[in-house]
Amino acid sequence: MRVFRFLSLFVILMLLIASPVYAFELSIVKQAFDGSDIRAVASMGDIGSFSVKESLSFDKAILPLYPTFDSPELALEYIKGNKAVKVIQTTFRLAELSSVNWKDYASRMLTVLDFSDKPEWYREGNESFEQMRSFFDIYENEEKNTEVEKIVKKIDSSSLDYTEELEELIFAMPYHSARELKTKLDSMGIKHETANNLSLNIIAEIVFGTIVCIMLCWISSNTRKWNH
Repeated sequence: MRVFRFLSLFVILMLLIASPVYAFELSIVKQAFDGSDIRAVASMGDIGSFSVKESLSFDKAILPLYPTFDSPELALEYIKGNKAVKVIQTTFRLAELSSVNWKDYASRMLTVLDFSDKPEWYREGNESFEQMRSFFDIYENEEKNTEVEKIVKKIDSSSLDYTEELEELIFAMPYHSARELKTKLDSMGIKHETANNLSLNIIAEIVFGTIVCIMLCWISSNTRKWNH
């Protein structure tokens, strides 16, 4: 019986080792990225400037989120006069562009390109069209950053499994920051891929547990024989 208890404790210890819990700090900070980086601060001429205002703080690393307009209200007010925006408004009989219906405009922007009766100048490469597209690319970043914040709030590093949330976070972040976060997680040995790594680890743990159970049953059976 002593041998059996010892092996049971040993198995429990091995299972705990097989499923490690990593403690790390993950939060959103109101910290702009280095302004010398071309990805951090830029200008869209009359529409206004945009910059990175928030970053993801992970294990002492600062990873920039998406850049947003420094004055989104003024940028929105200016782009209303864009003639490509006017084409979308007229074609689909939409209300004037606003913070409420901007997605209606953005979702129809490329659709108009296929219309035979569209203005000849309405095409990719046209200054008005590209200005409109650039505006929507930056304007939607407010929502993208909000989505990143929501995912961060869901992640609890003290839980046994936060792999799915980390994978979701990587896909939600800007490309360069996502790549840096993935590299950081890999270097710390933290799982962040539910489709591959997690499934392989689960299979390995099941096989390991099965082998241990067989060994315990065999030892227990033989222990009874020896006692008799």
